[in-house]
Amino acid sequence: MAELAVRPEVSSRAIVDSNPRLRASDPRDVAATINLAKFEAEFSKPTYSVVLVPQIRVSRYTSETELDSEDYFVSLSASKILERNQFSGEFSYQRENSITTEQTDSGIFNVNIPRTRYSLDASWLHTLTERASVSAFGNALDVSFEEDPRSTFINYSQFGVGSSFSYALSETTILRATYSFSNFKTPQTSSDTRSHSYRIGFEHQLDESVNVAFSIGQNVSEIEFKSAQTQLVSLNPLRFATIVTDESERSAGEILDLAVEKEFERALLRFEWDRVFSPSSQGARQQEENVGGFARYRISRFVDAEFNGSFRQRTQEGTANTRLLNDLEVLKFGMRVLYRITPEWRAEAGFRYRRQERINAGTTADSEMLFIALRFRPQRLDIPY
Repeated sequence: MAELAVRPEVSSRAIVDSNPRLRASDPRDVAATINLAKFEAEFSKPTYSVVLVPQIRVSRYTSETELDSEDYFVSLSASKILERNQFSGEFSYQRENSITTEQTDSGIFNVNIPRTRYSLDASWLHTLTERASVSAFGNALDVSFEEDPRSTFINYSQFGVGSSFSYALSETTILRATYSFSNFKTPQTSSDTRSHSYRIGFEHQLDESVNVAFSIGQNVSEIEFKSAQTQLVSLNPLRFATIVTDESERSAGEILDLAVEKEFERALLRFEWDRVFSPSSQGARQQEENVGGFARYRISRFVDAEFNGSFRQRTQEGTANTRLLNDLEVLKFGMRVLYRITPEWRAEAGFRYRRQERINAGTTADSEMLFIALRFRPQRLDIPY
């Protein structure tokens, strides 16, 4: 029997932020309201499902009205399960302003312009034996920014494919080896990065309450870019010219991923550490190292407290293929208290601290944010037919 399940969701958040643009000088505090409307529809049968999730987010600021935005999101995913094969795919569209997107990318907030992002992911998993399986995957990404003379953002695209092999040593331990290839391009700066990454790792359940996942590997990239230099071409009359040449370089770096999670009767602890290469709006891929932790404690049947903290260090891959060096160090931590008023209604309040250091510019900025929020999410409505 087929089934259609729908679930709407609305939420409203009020914030006070001491420095939303992370200005190193002349910080300006603002108040804002952020309202979200979301709708989830899932069509499913025993062997496949299709899920559609549109969202809209409206942000309004009391003083810096340039930060006002209407952001739109749509995702469409599907999966199909057969006896020994599983297929899945997802398409997503996002149009949101850079004041939000660049918090996890460039950390540049001097201008707030719309960013449009399209992505497509597909995967196939095949079970070879009771212990062994193989998978293949592919993805495509295209990101563009609205033109603005103040902007330093650079449009980019990335395509990737890969495969992995998994083997279960026991019911609690899985070994995995993964290879992937990606091609990162920036048409505005004629940069082209082709990368190969190799990774091996394992997942292990120490006991019923502790899970550990670890992988390590190597990324190797070939980077092609154009270099412009001003040269003297004539003494009489005196004349200079810009000479553009094609250049290339090779870059290599380690990648790793460590996650440890421990569950208690009323609490959860999680630690994560990863080193990855990711696309960026600054004309080159970035190598990022992230260390973070999360804790949740159930105070009562209706009240939870959550704590989180992270440190991110980001450096440019390669040495010369970008027009703007933008290495960063970002420290964040915060906490929130969640109160379940009813199964459908939830309230929360908390704070967040953020500190960002621009290594190349030698500047540091920080901000503190307080927030309260209310969310309504009714129970899922299942419609069989």
